[in-house]
Amino acid sequence: MGFTTPLMLLGLLSAAIPVIIHLINRRKAKRIVFPALAFLLRSKQELARRLKIKQFLLLAARIGIFIFLPLAMAQPFIDCGNQAQNASGRLPVSVVLVIDDSASMSYQHGSDELFEEAISEAEKLLRNLRPWDEVALVWAHDPPTTAIGTFTDDRSAIRQAFRAHESSDYASDLPAALAVARDIQSTSQLPARRTLVFTDNTHAAWNDLTTHPESLRGLGEVDIHAVGPQERTNVAITAINATPSTDGSTGSYWISVDLAYFGDDSFEIPVSLLINRESIATSLVAVSPQETVLQTGFTHVFEEQNTSSFEIEAVLEEPEGITADNSMHMILQLDRSLRVLLINGDARGVTYNDELFYLEHALQASMEGSRTIESTVVTANAFAGSSLNEFDAVVMANVATLPRSEVQRLHDFVSSGGGLFITSGENIDPDRWNTLFRDLLPKPIRSITLLTERDDPDASIKATHLGTVDTMHPIFRVFNLPGGESLQSISAFSYVLLEPNAEDDARVLANYGDGGPALLERTIGQGRVLFWTTSIDFDWSDFPIRTAYLPFIHRVLSYLGRRGANAAGQVTVGSRTVLNAEALEPERLIVLDPEGIRHVLEDEFGVAGFVPTMVGIHKVFVTIGNADIEVPELAFSAKIPVIESDPTLAEEAESERFLANCRAEAVNVTENAQQNSIWPVFLFLSLLLFYAESLLSIRRRLWISLKQRIRGKKRSFKMTNR
Repeated sequence: MGFTTPLMLLGLLSAAIPVIIHLINRRKAKRIVFPALAFLLRSKQELARRLKIKQFLLLAARIGIFIFLPLAMAQPFIDCGNQAQNASGRLPVSVVLVIDDSASMSYQHGSDELFEEAISEAEKLLRNLRPWDEVALVWAHDPPTTAIGTFTDDRSAIRQAFRAHESSDYASDLPAALAVARDIQSTSQLPARRTLVFTDNTHAAWNDLTTHPESLRGLGEVDIHAVGPQERTNVAITAINATPSTDGSTGSYWISVDLAYFGDDSFEIPVSLLINRESIATSLVAVSPQETVLQTGFTHVFEEQNTSSFEIEAVLEEPEGITADNSMHMILQLDRSLRVLLINGDARGVTYNDELFYLEHALQASMEGSRTIESTVVTANAFAGSSLNEFDAVVMANVATLPRSEVQRLHDFVSSGGGLFITSGENIDPDRWNTLFRDLLPKPIRSITLLTERDDPDASIKATHLGTVDTMHPIFRVFNLPGGESLQSISAFSYVLLEPNAEDDARVLANYGDGGPALLERTIGQGRVLFWTTSIDFDWSDFPIRTAYLPFIHRVLSYLGRRGANAAGQVTVGSRTVLNAEALEPERLIVLDPEGIRHVLEDEFGVAGFVPTMVGIHKVFVTIGNADIEVPELAFSAKIPVIESDPTLAEEAESERFLANCRAEAVNVTENAQQNSIWPVFLFLSLLLFYAESLLSIRRRLWISLKQRIRGKKRSFKMTNR
């Protein structure tokens, strides 16, 4: 029996009030012998005995009132459902199976994994359930999922869910899974409830012991079935890195593998290195309790191939332990930099007057989230001896002229997927450019507009500023964020005015305040051409001294080089990673997981988030036109959460206290089907005693008066009848 408001039981102390009053009212009479009254006293002895009985009953009624009334106010109830179940075992039960399927459940114990042991235990209990019991199933990884979220008596559906599932690479979160089980139990219409938990009971499983047990009310009877041995050892690969060798050899890398050891034994374990799934070398690593953090390494020379992307995998052979952390992958990009060829059309002896002075310094600076840009500078005359095959983009800065053969070579470079950035300056001759670069320019040049000289005192008034920009374009999207207002502060003293030809395929990305185009884009074959109508140095504008100059240059070249940006090359299973392919302007992003399953992402302007569900290499593709193109720069590998590699069992005191609280709270919850309120009975008894006390309190003379009246009415009734 329980009480909804047990504080009301303090009212039971008031039961002592009638006893105290009764004791106070007791008087010890002084005996005085008076012979004349002896006859009267003998006649009243029978009346005295009746009076004592009446006083005793009156005292008992008053005590009962002060007992039953507080009991009623405490609202007692009887958990009749559980008692009935324990007594007869015949009531239907709603059972929720909570099974830990995290990475630590892949622990190899004998010939089976712990997850398989947990499934075997769950099937045994499933066979012991009665036909009228209903079952639901929850997988306890983080975040937990419901395999069967509605109660069913179809045992074959549960067994099929068992067979179709394996241990995952996620972390575990049993408290959250129990909260899901509570929500499922709240939908049950059966009189009894049970929650069965199957876990390896590691510290990772109970990683949130601060969860308040009140949030788990309604679980019913909670049973924890811990699987696996008490003493466990595990060796885990925690990291893999590749760095260029210090000897300076071309393509030579030092590949280091970090290990973590949990256990009390000493032994040697082999660690193998695989490159593109081909075994390269094996190393024996000695493990001991004194060294919990270990490292081994390999030297490998990567030869020139058709691709500069390599899949590296480290594998250890562990007889007993968690299998999910016995391997780790990484992707090595031998050359992840953006290679740009700079054609200097106005080389100067004074460095700060050179056409590329500010541009080169901008490329040397690094930006968070951007790849390294490697630049090569040539003059217009030396451009003929440059090979374009090794570059991703070309910058043609204030170039007066080029041989037609070189212009054709630039055109072929762009058509095959390269990027070309054309900037203006004093060397531009409109007629010559319209003839020579006609197939590269977005629009024909009309003239050069001179608004003011840079050293004019009124230059800030006469100059034009950057006006409207296409903020939806990958280049300018970042400037639409807070802090991007510096783009509008650019002052242009002179710029190239273009012909307003509406029949071409050019796209105006930015305009000046007076309406003239500032940046135009044209697509040629598979490549792109960007035309900046003012200078890239300090001759025609003050752009180089503006804070927008650096991000503008980096985003332009990344866009022309069709390079994406990944937030991290290695992520944790269950954690969100951001894939940025906005420079490619894809129609959609596709992730190919290690099992070959395609995941089409919902992207916004080529940027999408993805949560990996398994360890291994994930390749990324973009859809452009009707073709899916692989983007090696966006590929990443996933690993299990580090906490899952620790097989240490949860501290018994903490976990048992947590589970004990859960069970206690589960019993105290008021459930209509399992709890029968009995407080109305106590309230009725208190009222009944109140009426009894009222009747017993009536004085004897009143009873005599009532009797006389009743007798008088009877006599008058008989006389009338005669």
